[in-house]
Amino acid sequence: MKVALADILALNDDELDYLKSLGYEITTFNTFDQYTEPTDVIVGYNPPSEAIPDGLKFVQLLSAGFDHVNLDLYQDNDITIANGKGMYSKPIAEYTLAHILSIYKSIPDYRSQQDFKKWNRLDKNKSLDQATVLILGTGSIGQETAKLLSAFNATVDGINTNGRAIDYFNQCFPTTSLDEIMHTYDIVISILPQNKATYHIMDQEQFKRMKNDAVFINVGRGSSVNLDGLMAVLDTNLCAVVLDVFEQEPLDPKHPLWHHPKAILTPHASFESNLINTYRLNIVIENLKRFAHNEAIINKII
Repeated sequence: MKVALADILALNDDELDYLKSLGYEITTFNTFDQYTEPTDVIVGYNPPSEAIPDGLKFVQLLSAGFDHVNLDLYQDNDITIANGKGMYSKPIAEYTLAHILSIYKSIPDYRSQQDFKKWNRLDKNKSLDQATVLILGTGSIGQETAKLLSAFNATVDGINTNGRAIDYFNQCFPTTSLDEIMHTYDIVISILPQNKATYHIMDQEQFKRMKNDAVFINVGRGSSVNLDGLMAVLDTNLCAVVLDVFEQEPLDPKHPLWHHPKAILTPHASFESNLINTYRLNIVIENLKRFAHNEAIINKII
């Protein structure tokens, strides 16, 4: 069998030997190219969207999201696709917690004071103990984030399509409840996927419903936030916003968010970690083993 691996994956000799022992002939390709040569398996971000490579039977995505994949094409050709659910849960949860603690403990303000040798206590620090948190999206990233926040004795609720109960969440609500409950939370974190139901779900009206001293964080998809709606209320509402994803990336250099005192912007980097290669390979190698042995694939989409 032939497997085409995106070159972002750094396999050591033992891992390469293991894949070869499973019967794989290994080739690599540029991470962000679409691989089109004959192969049995593709492991990467962007599988071909128009023409299926000869012999292709399985695609392992290196992304948790799959809105960029032509699923109908692969389903019509009876090709299995699995996503990267779980690859990025820990680093994104840690990123989220780091920014919350930074804001709650006034770290940016104290660091700014240091530049001017000021010795002023700001007396505005907050505690996560008893804080109320709403996480939009209760998948693996949301669960990992809820687990970390719960360790600080925060009350963490979740939003999903039907309000089903999920581990690590105090309670969950259906998406239709968002209007009624938004005003009760100190922190709102969006980890939503991109689809019609989530498009601009956080608009001007939702931001107006939030507490004036609330924190909003988006580490899901940029399309879930209407930036114009956010800008319309940011001067008078909210304490801070942390945005790692945007509808158009990179964000326009002329956008006023770059200079807004309440905004913290990062370049779609919340997944970064010294262990990211390990997290990816844990799933990739397990699924390649399962495919070789004709066993059930984890994170199977189709």
